[in-house]
Amino acid sequence: LAAFNQEGTSPVDAHPKGASPFGIMDMAGNVWEWVADWYANKYDANETTDPNGSLNGESRVLRGGSWYSGSSVSLRGAYRFINHSDNRNNVFGFRVVEDLPAGQAGL
Repeated sequence: LAAFNQEGTSPVDAHPKGASPFGIMDMAGNVWEWVADWYANKYDANETTDPNGSLNGESRVLRGGSWYSGSSVSLRGAYRFINHSDNRNNVFGFRVVEDLPAGQAGL
């Protein structure tokens, strides 16, 4: 379950049935996630695991869709959206993460 095609964001953990096997929620929808990658039309074909994209640029990559997305297609983690890095909007955001010590991550 994800927050998309609605009137605004949903509270954090509003969709507990959509939690990952690790208990992580809200990884799609609510707001587009700014990621560190600069946008490039395509990645280096030799980079098959976590490709970094361009080393510089003007536009960043957004992932995960938002509450304003009209289609669930944009909710895929592989779906990329491009936007100039200076733009601000109530459909853009970021995720706060924490590394857990080995053994506490449920692995």
